Amino acid sequence: MQQANEPLTGKVRIFEHMVRLVLLLGLLSMHIGLIAQPGDRVLGNFTVQQVHHAIRADFSILGGASCLGAELQRSADGGLTFTPVAAIREVCGGTAFTEHYTFHDETPIAGIELIYRLDLGGVGLTSERTASFIALNDALVAYPNPAEGQLNLRWNALPTERSTVEINDLNGQNRYREPVIGGALRVDVSTLPSGVYLLVVTTEWHIRHVRRVVIR
Repeated sequence: MQQANEPLTGKVRIFEHMVRLVLLLGLLSMHIGLIAQPGDRVLGNFTVQQVHHAIRADFSILGGASCLGAELQRSADGGLTFTPVAAIREVCGGTAFTEHYTFHDETPIAGIELIYRLDLGGVGLTSERTASFIALNDALVAYPNPAEGQLNLRWNALPTERSTVEINDLNGQNRYREPVIGGALRVDVSTLPSGVYLLVVTTEWHIRHVRRVVIR
């Protein structure tokens, strides 16, 4: 009896393996279908990232390809609905070279994951990209002011954002300069003569914060 069941058991196992393989292939094809979109055929690259108070979208159209305009769309509900946030109405691409374009979402929503995609006219939608937006404040805080020995600086910036901190006297002579990543710095001002100085913080996006500080 046991010997008669062995061929049947082997067939069941083979059948189970085949079912698993079919399911795996089905899931893989669904995954590829979700990623690959018609617009990806002409797309060189497509990236989104926060640049100070906006989300910047960079994309390129491959050489020899073109589209009848492009529209950047944003979803704030997990991809259920998309809203246009920027557009190019003329033809994009159309040359033998890869053409590069930039959009800015000037009104991103903070605190949630945002989904972006491109609608390339006459070609179709592209695959999606995600970005998170952190609300920033331009305020530069310098304390204590007047300062004696040490000056603490704090300004709102992304953790990876590069800035340059400068302290200039009123004659325009630079007395201190330091590259910084992030939005905080402690400066030793004990070697600076007493007086009034201009504190200048310049971000990598060329945004300048200026404060007048007094050093005793």
